[in-house]
Amino acid sequence: MLNATRTAASILLLTLVWAGMTVGQEMPAGEKEAPKPREFHEDVVKAADALRQTYPDDQQAIVNALRYLLRPEFENELLAGRSRPVCVLPPFDDESEESLSTLEALRVLAVLRSGMKVSSSAEQQALRLLNTPVPAAGRSLAQHAILMLVAHEAVRLRLMREADMKARGKLLLEAAEALPDLTTTKAPEYSANHINMRWFANHLWRFTMARAALGMGLEVDTKLLDRDIAAFVNAYSRNRGWVCMPKGIDPARDLHSNLIATAVIGLAAGLPGDTLNRTGERALARGKEHLPAVLASLETEGAEAWAGARLLLALSAAPDVAPERKSPDEWRADLLRRSFASHELSGQVNARNAMAQELGLVAENSTLRGEVATCETALSCLAMCGGLLPRGMAPLHGRELQSIGRIMYAQAVIQGSRARIGTDDFNGRVKFAIEDGCAWLASIQKADGSFPGQNSYYPGNTAMALLAMLHGGWSRDSSEIQAGLKWLESHGSSSGRRTYSHAVVLMFFQKYYEPEQREAGILYVRDAAQFEDARRKVWRSLKTEHSTMIAQMVKDIDDAHVGGTRGGWGYDPTGRGGGMHSDNSCSQYAMLGYKAASLLGAEVDTKLLTTEAERLIKQYSPMEGYEAVEYTHTADEREGDEKSKRKTDTFKPKKIMPGGWAYACSQSTYASLQLTGAGISSLTICMDELKIRGKLPVKLAEEIGLTIRGAESLLRHNYYKPSDFEPGPQNYLSAARSRDGWGTYYNLYSVERGCVLANIHSLEGEVDWYKIGAIGLLEHQNSDGSWGAEGPGNRGQGPHTINVCMAILFLKMAAMPVITEHKKREVEREAREKDGGGHKGPVTGEPKPKPKPAE
Repeated sequence: MLNATRTAASILLLTLVWAGMTVGQEMPAGEKEAPKPREFHEDVVKAADALRQTYPDDQQAIVNALRYLLRPEFENELLAGRSRPVCVLPPFDDESEESLSTLEALRVLAVLRSGMKVSSSAEQQALRLLNTPVPAAGRSLAQHAILMLVAHEAVRLRLMREADMKARGKLLLEAAEALPDLTTTKAPEYSANHINMRWFANHLWRFTMARAALGMGLEVDTKLLDRDIAAFVNAYSRNRGWVCMPKGIDPARDLHSNLIATAVIGLAAGLPGDTLNRTGERALARGKEHLPAVLASLETEGAEAWAGARLLLALSAAPDVAPERKSPDEWRADLLRRSFASHELSGQVNARNAMAQELGLVAENSTLRGEVATCETALSCLAMCGGLLPRGMAPLHGRELQSIGRIMYAQAVIQGSRARIGTDDFNGRVKFAIEDGCAWLASIQKADGSFPGQNSYYPGNTAMALLAMLHGGWSRDSSEIQAGLKWLESHGSSSGRRTYSHAVVLMFFQKYYEPEQREAGILYVRDAAQFEDARRKVWRSLKTEHSTMIAQMVKDIDDAHVGGTRGGWGYDPTGRGGGMHSDNSCSQYAMLGYKAASLLGAEVDTKLLTTEAERLIKQYSPMEGYEAVEYTHTADEREGDEKSKRKTDTFKPKKIMPGGWAYACSQSTYASLQLTGAGISSLTICMDELKIRGKLPVKLAEEIGLTIRGAESLLRHNYYKPSDFEPGPQNYLSAARSRDGWGTYYNLYSVERGCVLANIHSLEGEVDWYKIGAIGLLEHQNSDGSWGAEGPGNRGQGPHTINVCMAILFLKMAAMPVITEHKKREVEREAREKDGGGHKGPVTGEPKPKPKPAE
């Protein structure tokens, strides 16, 4: 098909050039460098837009979605050097005789169902079905059904090898009917208290296959269908419809199960009149009676436009079904109109609702950036073409391939004219990712200035979003930051996990008042006297209401200190020394809070900093199985206190076993990646704050450096590998496997703070912790700028706001300044940016390079 598309694109290009419109500069022959991004003349864009509008809205949307799925060759040059989402499937014109994956089958189905004239490429892709094995018995009928629909379209359109297509459809049907228990009340997914979404989905695929099989002239097991429709309708819960928790409340999941019910009943209603017996017909009639009220209730769930899988299910309803007080035609037209408005310029349709996973079309750990976006786009095409098994004329029927190709090219021109220029280099991708993440945060901000999320009841949730946006380049005077600040002024001291929440609020204030800190010179002081003078200047520059909040938050964190042999901090103030629980996660945030407060000029109890450093050193857990590493402390004249003279001589090398810290304070049996990074962060903060005040004993300074050295070695051995972030069941950034504020995003953010604070650019000079984590985050960012997804296990609990913030802060390397090293680090950073990189060891001393192995 795309051969014709390329020809059509050339026609449009020539038309524009003849009109005197320069599309862009061609690269000289033999040029090896990547071509510069095309410049789109205003007249070219206007001509493309005029051409696009010769098609009605519905046809434009279908063609654009197909453009994304097909990946036409002309886009590689036209959109080169510009930011754009790319379908994970190979270009449609690529010749292959291998079996079809589910996503490839959905793409073939979308092309055939659209009504475009079938090209040789489309026919070749459809014929791959004959090389696709019948799916093995499992717990889902999704793959059986999608392959059956391809066979049905091939037969309907009278493509090549029609008899073989029917034979393949028969094998698929027999394999599905050999799994009758998937749709009974005896299925593992069905119980009196909970019905798994897969049970509803299997009914959808059962009736989809039955309709397709009958359309191909195949015989179906009517008794199975009678039994299934009766079981399905009997799962109805009064006043709620078809729900996953008949004896509980889960309205977020009810939306999906009820949409599936809408499509199941619609498919069953479209069966030939003599397919179901009297019992099945009565059950079907009862189900149809319930639907108007159910659909009316679903429309109150929110204003989100239905697209992709949701739209497909709704538009697969029986033609005479609609919400109460709405006509079917008006309801469908409204759904489509709202869906068109949500489509992206690229043609990609993205959804955060896990519907594709629950239908069994993609794995639960699939990313929105990849498989899910492709799946949702294909499903949206099917929806706009009339549903799972439509009636009537296909929307692009009668349109010539050259005409469709011209529209695709015009849409690509419009997309290119609005896409940001940026090469595929690493730094450019990071910059765009941070910008997009911050823009997404701004898009979800509430009218009162706060941010939604799974942790929205904590002020730290809003403070974290504001902190990420400030680091991402947003002005503190912007309306979004000011609205959030106003909300924090009223809610920032709220109770509940105050150690975490207060710390983040303090970090936000630190970044917010960074100009005042620079003006006071606190980032560049050299000794205790200069620090005290600058601290007072910063404190006087704060608004009174803010300094009052900051002082109270510091007091609350003080009061959450547990003390005793266990040490560390707990979640909330309990009276100093009176708490029972403490952990290294709370403790790292306490240290972050103190660090932020110190930069803001607040009084900080240095005894707590000394106590924490000593605790971390004492509770450091060496891990067996590793070789000891060497560390030599670097003298600093600012080290020492009234009990120990300052030393400027050299130190003798010492050795330490790689190790770190576990979650619980005083636990010494296991050291985790994230808490070891947290330990490095806290020790560096203690060292910096004590040193600049002239209260860091020489012995303690050396012990801190030695401990950080051992922790760095453990991080090197246990840090993520690039393969950990590749697609697959063990993908550590999989949205469906992680909740907001913990998991891999938390782990990366902990390592980032520790390494940036300790000035560790690569772990032991070997593992580029930043590059590995950053590439993983870049590959998993959603097209809307967010990270994470609304997985089947956490739908309705809010967006992953904290995970998004942690991703942004990691990419930005946004740890707070180390005062005793700040000026030096600014010079080093400028040099690295000029030279394009380079490793520099931690402030505590650089590990000795390992000897090269013998040849």
